[in-house]
Amino acid sequence: MGYICVSPLIQMVISECIGATSDFSVYKKNRKLLCNTLQNIGFRFPHPDGVFYLFLDTFNSDPRTFCENAIKHNILLVPGIKFGLDNYIPLSFYVSKQVIDKSLPSFRKSAQLYHSS
Repeated sequence: MGYICVSPLIQMVISECIGATSDFSVYKKNRKLLCNTLQNIGFRFPHPDGVFYLFLDTFNSDPRTFCENAIKHNILLVPGIKFGLDNYIPLSFYVSKQVIDKSLPSFRKSAQLYHSS
């Protein structure tokens, strides 16, 4: 898009967006649902404020192994090493509530691997 000369198309889009607002309450609801459920399941994470993701603790296991185990339960995760957090996994709640609802049983199954050991 360019930082010095913004394209005319982007300028027209911006002019149409002036004064528009977004409903951020959706993300607050998603965060609350995901955080409450994951915490009740036994996952640990710093409470997210002002972002669209949380950093899930990997129960002190190897992050890559944690992600591989999650795949067995149809959860696709990536290690948080790119965020400078070796034992954490970034998890976005910038998705629909239906996606979160559908993922929670898989997170329950995944957590059982770590609670049973």
